[in-house]
Amino acid sequence: HYAADPASFDAASLAGLTPEAQLQLRPQLHPACRILHSEYPLARIWQVHQDAAEGEFDVDFSAGASHALVYRPPFRVAGAPASDSDAAFTAAGREGRPLAAALVAAQACDASFDLGRALNEWVASSVIVNFKLNGG
Repeated sequence: HYAADPASFDAASLAGLTPEAQLQLRPQLHPACRILHSEYPLARIWQVHQDAAEGEFDVDFSAGASHALVYRPPFRVAGAPASDSDAAFTAAGREGRPLAAALVAAQACDASFDLGRALNEWVASSVIVNFKLNGG
């Protein structure tokens, strides 16, 4: 909740990059962003306890281990289920690895990992707050 707010992201600053240069961008995760690993369905537990929760108040504890993405879009903490590939991608980002390496890590878990979908969702929700070029 108290993590520093990052500077505003300027997507236009990336417009002139070649596809090769884009793959060398290093995603910068919000300081409050974390992936939690648990033997319990933490994301589902979080979801059913939110004021805006709809549907059944059920949690399947027999589902096995899971990941939860904890992030802070402006003004509130949020949680969402995360796949193994989401966890691999965000771990690579936290380690400062470029998009190409993060994509390889994610696709090692799930060959159908959709980089475009992930980037759109995570930039919109402030999971990813910027991109930097190696050495930049």
